[in-house]
Amino acid sequence: MMSRISLILSAYILIPIFTYCVNAQPKHLQFRQITTDHGLSNSWVHTVMQDKYGFIWIGTDDGLNRYDGYDFRIYKYNMNDAYSISNSNVIAILEDRQGNLWFGTREGLNLYDRENERFIRHPKLSQEEIFSIKEDMDSNLWMAGTRYLFRLDLKNDSLYTYHQDIMPQDGIIVSGGGNRKIIIDGSNSVWIASNYGLFLYNRTKDSLTSYFHDSKDTYSISSNDIYSIYEDKSGRIWIGTSAGLDLFLNSSVYPQKGTFVHYKNNINDKKSISKGAVLSLLEDSDRNLWIGIENGGLDIMNLDGFKPGNSNFVHYRNEPGRSGSLSHNSIYSLFQDRQGSIWIGTFGNGLNMVNPAGEKFIHIKSEIGVKNSLNNNQVHAFYEENDYLWIGTDGGLNRYDKKNGTYNHYVHDPLDNRSIGSNAVWCIFKDKSGMLWVGTWFGGLNRFDHRTGTFEHFYYNPEDTSSIGSNNIFSIFEDSDQNLWIGTMGGGLNLLDRKNKVFVRYNTLNSNIYSDYIQDIIESDDGYLWIANVGAFCCFDKQNKTFETFMHSKNDSTSLSSNRMRSILKDSKGNLWMGTNNGLNLFNKSTRRFKHYRTKDGLANNSINSIQEDKYGNLWIGTNGGLSTFANAVNLPEKPRFRSFTSEDGLQGNEFGRRSAYRNANGTLYFGGPNGFNIIDPDKVTENKFIPPVVISGFQIFNKPVAIGIRGLKNNEECSNDLILSYKQSVFSIDYSALNYIAPLKNQYAYIMEGFDRDWNYAGTKHSVTYTNLDPGKYIFRVKGSNNDGVWNEEGTFLSIVITPPFWRTKWFYGLIFLFTISAALGLYRWRVLRLLKHEKELNIRIQEALAKNRILSGLLPICSNCKKIRNDKGYWDQLEKYIQTHSEAQFTHGICPECAKKLYPDYDLNEEKNS
Repeated sequence: MMSRISLILSAYILIPIFTYCVNAQPKHLQFRQITTDHGLSNSWVHTVMQDKYGFIWIGTDDGLNRYDGYDFRIYKYNMNDAYSISNSNVIAILEDRQGNLWFGTREGLNLYDRENERFIRHPKLSQEEIFSIKEDMDSNLWMAGTRYLFRLDLKNDSLYTYHQDIMPQDGIIVSGGGNRKIIIDGSNSVWIASNYGLFLYNRTKDSLTSYFHDSKDTYSISSNDIYSIYEDKSGRIWIGTSAGLDLFLNSSVYPQKGTFVHYKNNINDKKSISKGAVLSLLEDSDRNLWIGIENGGLDIMNLDGFKPGNSNFVHYRNEPGRSGSLSHNSIYSLFQDRQGSIWIGTFGNGLNMVNPAGEKFIHIKSEIGVKNSLNNNQVHAFYEENDYLWIGTDGGLNRYDKKNGTYNHYVHDPLDNRSIGSNAVWCIFKDKSGMLWVGTWFGGLNRFDHRTGTFEHFYYNPEDTSSIGSNNIFSIFEDSDQNLWIGTMGGGLNLLDRKNKVFVRYNTLNSNIYSDYIQDIIESDDGYLWIANVGAFCCFDKQNKTFETFMHSKNDSTSLSSNRMRSILKDSKGNLWMGTNNGLNLFNKSTRRFKHYRTKDGLANNSINSIQEDKYGNLWIGTNGGLSTFANAVNLPEKPRFRSFTSEDGLQGNEFGRRSAYRNANGTLYFGGPNGFNIIDPDKVTENKFIPPVVISGFQIFNKPVAIGIRGLKNNEECSNDLILSYKQSVFSIDYSALNYIAPLKNQYAYIMEGFDRDWNYAGTKHSVTYTNLDPGKYIFRVKGSNNDGVWNEEGTFLSIVITPPFWRTKWFYGLIFLFTISAALGLYRWRVLRLLKHEKELNIRIQEALAKNRILSGLLPICSNCKKIRNDKGYWDQLEKYIQTHSEAQFTHGICPECAKKLYPDYDLNEEKNS
């Protein structure tokens, strides 16, 4: 059983991996798995599509899913909600020419109301299973149900039913039962695939043609049990049956005379189609036919230069233990999105996504339970000779034969003194004489004998000063004088006399070398050796046998950026580059000074573990935080332009091994790390130029989701209505997404809340923001985003938000208060006036009453009004009143006494008045 698995892996996986780099053969695809662990509602994916806004919709056996690259919004049937989807088992999805979304379920047809985020169920199809939906050129929806075929006239909102027993208006009978798929071909004819055969309905001729399997006719359809049907860009009709794949020849010319070419599995032909029922079909933008097979995985056949009968299928299957393989071998649905990514729905393990054009890096790792694979994932070193790639790991030395796709593993055997000295292989080097040298940890220096496949060992002997200085070997280098230099960890720099098999040591005891721990060795054009020493950067003058040391100085910005050296590279122009734990350094040999490059310049991480130059003069830099490229570093080091990649791009991980970088004769790069290694063809690492649509993908008030409809989905008039919130809802969160599905975790964002923020906030990869306690008013939230390679959608999208104030802070309330104040003031004024008038009236009444009383008393009381004395002299009193009334308008109720009268009126002669 194991040998069969190994054979399959060798034939279908390993050979394409390495031939891809050399001969551009079928690609090794890395499948990104999206399962219930990521939030998908169910593992059985029936159908996938992308809507006009860019969302991916996924119909599963238990729930409809809307995916934005990060999260799933799930819709399920709710018996208490008449506007929920009619059934959670979603089998078919269609977006019609008007942009309406239709969903076929186990119980009925649903139209999605985007404005209100709800579903409207078709009343006449509530009990029907809808397995397929297609739109013809006349805006009719054709639907395959279990028993019937339906046509929904969208213009007139009329439904027509085609079935075995009932004659529709246009008089066509379709064989009943088991309808599965529908397509509308280029001539607007309807093809119906069922488990009772294939049917073609020609609406123009109002005729039906049936195709059935005939065991006596080799050109008949291979089986009546049909699962899929597809028309390619050349107008060819492909039919997936339980017996394999069929091609219908001349379907448009002679539809009544069906001639089918069969593609079936042949166990003796590795290029034949895989065994199993063909469940799904898709032609991609590069003219590849993708074929989903039940229990047979995924097959791909290129249609360029296609000739009927010729078959060359490339196979992809689930490989247990390999994360980049298909998640399951039963493929129920296939779909290609606008970026060229292929979405693959499986029966039992969710969704897979792959972008053949976006496969930047090939990832090779140890396969669990597979002998014919890399034997350990901790990769330290590479060397390529002829048809072999040597790979040094923590589990031994691996030799991959590129011709036959097989591995040989060389591991330490304590019972065999000709085996490799240790399994931890840290460096591999082939000298000019053709000898392959292998440096190990705790296993000394090893020379490989190609003829016998055994190793000769050079071990440290504390009693022999001519032995190698340490059994821990990190670097091997042959200089221009064909001297072989060995860098050890603890034993200094060693020169091997290959003829006499003795070593000359340069260490801290016998030279001025800074440290006995050597990481890396190179030679400059002038013949000096340059050494990455643990603690310093050293230059070795071979003639004078002296070392010049360069170290970091806190007070000198042009000194080495850090003393913790890890790797060295001499580029094609002779420039010396150093990797440290605090950035990349470029050494100027003339000035003896260093130029530094760090994350602020664009590096992925400041810990530089490995450096390699490609054929275009770009540097590739393995760090502890990803892989960076320094564009045109060799020619323009003064203008740093970095681009970084992470595990999201298909890297073995974000951490790379020290000095684990290699370039072969063809320019292919190899970078190793703790999770295997990557094969890189620089020509294949292209920029993703797709400008992603940016949408508002979610809105929460106090962490509770709120439906906002199409607002924030597109920057146009149809979604410009304000979102109205009360002042009590002023704490809210907004989720936004750039709908780029290639490495979506690398998408970047910037946002601004106009009316609150003064400037754009650059949020990196964070795709949500929360605002708290905004003042009442009108705001516009704008967001823009980039794809994984930093290509921005500068227009972005927006959401207009109005926060209403409390009633006591509204204009109408202020107006009411103003009117109330004016009314109150007027009322108070009027009340005051009326009160004064009433008081005046009351006072007048009181005065009149008093006057009346005084008049009544007038002349009765002889009281002088001036001196208040009582006088009884009636005669004088009467004379005085008469006089005053004659000479003035005053009226008195009292008289005045003669004495006062004399004083007040001196001209008055009392005797004269009396005499008269």
